[in-house]
Amino acid sequence: MISILDANAAIELVDRKTYSSAIHKQIQSSESIIVPDLYVYELANAYWKYHQFEKIDEEICSKSLLAAISLPDDFVSFLKSGVDILSFSCATGLSAYDSSYAILTKNMGGTLITLDKRLAETCKRFHIAVFNPKLK
Repeated sequence: MISILDANAAIELVDRKTYSSAIHKQIQSSESIIVPDLYVYELANAYWKYHQFEKIDEEICSKSLLAAISLPDDFVSFLKSGVDILSFSCATGLSAYDSSYAILTKNMGGTLITLDKRLAETCKRFHIAVFNPKLK
């Protein structure tokens, strides 16, 4: 099974939060972990917010960022998928960022690992496989 890892699920796993065990089990059962190229930017932005607003030490944020970046087996470029992402966003109301995860999952025939309830529910409506431990 191919899994597409959303940045929010990676942060949950790396920072050992509430759903980290369930995410870890899902990743362990995967043959391959794939992410869109925007994954790194999303992670960096999230950890910048932790540093800026929650006053978490920059070194701790950097270590978590590097750990999360090391999780995927492959990073997929979306240079040629902009129209597909825009179309899915327009059809669903999801952001282009969230839509990129959905489109990648659909194109790879994988399962999306996410904690985003709206993204997960939208994927289910479009028959895109999704794992969200919050919805169990």
